[in-house]
Amino acid sequence: FTAINCCEDEIAFHTFNMFTKVGFYAIVNLFIKLLSEKGYNLTELKDRIFCHKLIMDYCYVALDFEKELERIENLDGPLHEVEMKDGTVLELGKECIVATEVLFNPRLAGMDVDGIMSLFRKKLPDLR
Repeated sequence: FTAINCCEDEIAFHTFNMFTKVGFYAIVNLFIKLLSEKGYNLTELKDRIFCHKLIMDYCYVALDFEKELERIENLDGPLHEVEMKDGTVLELGKECIVATEVLFNPRLAGMDVDGIMSLFRKKLPDLR
């Protein structure tokens, strides 16, 4: 489980705690799955660690997911190119936003749970 706490101005609201099954593990798994679908073989632990670093360096949450996905898909080349230690060059594209979108839409990773926005909407009435 991943714990989510609401903070404002570096002050945590301890009455606003949520737990979700969607977290960094799901992001890494989806990122590796998307790269595997492009033909990259990322099955070893060192590959998972490398992908973890790539996510931290290159992935982001798009404010408008559909618009950003369309922009990336219409690029002439990859969004980023990254060379692995073995010389393999990974071409990163839509996985840079799809992997993080799993936080909001877990169904992208085949998970039948609420995303964080749904959890917030359900929790907000408790704060009143």
